[in-house]
Amino acid sequence: LQTDRGPRAFRVAAIYQSFDSNDGAIVMSRRSYERYFDDRRVDSLGLMLAPGIDAERVTADIRRAGEGRQALFVTSNTGLRDMSMRIFDRTFVITDVLYWLAVGVAVVGILGAMLALQLERARELAVLRALGMTPAQLAGMVTAQTGFMGLLSGIAAVPLGLTLAWVLVEVINRRAFGWQIDIAIAPAAVVAGLGLSVGAALVAGAYPAWRAAVATPALAMREE
Repeated sequence: LQTDRGPRAFRVAAIYQSFDSNDGAIVMSRRSYERYFDDRRVDSLGLMLAPGIDAERVTADIRRAGEGRQALFVTSNTGLRDMSMRIFDRTFVITDVLYWLAVGVAVVGILGAMLALQLERARELAVLRALGMTPAQLAGMVTAQTGFMGLLSGIAAVPLGLTLAWVLVEVINRRAFGWQIDIAIAPAAVVAGLGLSVGAALVAGAYPAWRAAVATPALAMREE
């Protein structure tokens, strides 16, 4: 670094992500800073409060102490975090809406596919009924097939979803906002996605399974 005493080499202890500065920042100890830079000014302070202390009350006390003497900008990390979370929650409401719209589209798509498949396999299902399969067994078979379709769809969606997340974090966020976040894969979210995929398939397959169970075998075979 170019210091007031010429170029100096410093050991990098760690690299961290911060949203405080778009241009990046270097953090060093006050002792090292005073050794190489002729600057004794202090323009910010961080206060660590003991457990149980109300941060908002301390913030108000500091503002009152500086009234008429010095303009102070005081904020608490707790308040900033709560405000940020409220903004993020409002921002991602549309994401939740799109999430459930996608589930609804998937249910309608699977429902249409299963109804078309049932029409195509009407004679096959009728033969199974004629060979002794009960309506409950036939409905269970159709439901199991639908659930298996949902499971395969969920498994195929996992790598696609991870790829989309990587593009959003590494490409879109960097170009749109100038910052990025760490990618964290939560196993619980993956399992929940698979469960939602199977659940949506089972919901969509309930009506086709019922229709297959109550269909008249003789009529289906005669129409064929």
